[in-house]
Amino acid sequence: MILGLDHIALNTIDLSSTEKELINLGYSSRFCELDLLNDTNKIPFLWHYEKRHHINLLHAVGCTPIEITVHHTHTANSSELIHISMLASPNNCKRNDSEIDEYLEKYFGDEYLGFFNTSIIPTPIIGLSSNSKHSSFLAYEVENLAAGIAFWDQFLGARLTLSDNANFAVLTVNSPVKSWSLGCLLFKGRKRSIPMLDDAGLTCTAILCTNLDSHLTEYTKIFESDCIMPFTVNINNKAIRLALLRGPHAEIYELIEIER
Repeated sequence: MILGLDHIALNTIDLSSTEKELINLGYSSRFCELDLLNDTNKIPFLWHYEKRHHINLLHAVGCTPIEITVHHTHTANSSELIHISMLASPNNCKRNDSEIDEYLEKYFGDEYLGFFNTSIIPTPIIGLSSNSKHSSFLAYEVENLAAGIAFWDQFLGARLTLSDNANFAVLTVNSPVKSWSLGCLLFKGRKRSIPMLDDAGLTCTAILCTNLDSHLTEYTKIFESDCIMPFTVNINNKAIRLALLRGPHAEIYELIEIER
């Protein structure tokens, strides 16, 4: 069973300054792990593998959870596939007019404040008013809208809530835990380069689930694609079982198993 969103990974080369910028945007750190062992199963998802990496998980009320990652001291490319939501228009952020404004306005109405640039995230963020009832919201640029809808529907169990059948679709994952609930805008755009975990920016969507093995079996049946084998990592004094896979536009998802 898909339970909802755990976090979005934000890769950078400077953990400290990125954490400070997110704190200025209202976030606080849940935990930080330095020199965490980087499992070799991640190699297909990295431009350059190093044995250790850093992570820092941050939360903010009403905002998309972010896990800062630092894989090494340089980044090969800038990831431009994912946009995330934050409450209110952050201070010192500049409005960025976008072609997807009309899609977001149709879905959020008066809650939508606009697309904003920040100094730490290469892609603009979705600004929502402080009275918004949405926990986390993502937007993905996709080349094939139908393929994106099929992936979120068939594999992630999302429900289609709004679409014009040609340019955009909004899907929602309703979780038994409200803070895990997730909304997603898929909008038609150009083909992007294949993302990697050590690109700069938002690189990976981490999804909580039960029975990881059954989800991976279903993934290979539906999409006729190989995926990484599950592996276990020790994070914040807990053994966590997870797997990485790619969606129809090569976007990276991390499935994290929650034991019942």
